[in-house]
Amino acid sequence: MSFWFRFSRVRDNKEDVFQKFIKDFLPKTKLLSLPKEEYKNLTESKKNLNLDFDDLYQYNIARFYNLNIVTLDNDFQKIKDIEIKFL
Repeated sequence: MSFWFRFSRVRDNKEDVFQKFIKDFLPKTKLLSLPKEEYKNLTESKKNLNLDFDDLYQYNIARFYNLNIVTLDNDFQKIKDIEIKFL
């Protein structure tokens, strides 16, 4: 379940659910970002893979940190150099 899905609960007047989620989720989470010098790879990946920005960012994070991606998003089917697990 993605953070974005849960965050959308705030829009649905479910602030209490969001607060419980944050209290449970954040202490167990490590946030990753790309080093500044890796941002140049986003444009190169865009040319090669034709993914939208959020997918490109996730792909580059996974590639940089040697992670897998677990997703429902079929756009990742064209990725061959990292492991993608489709739900």
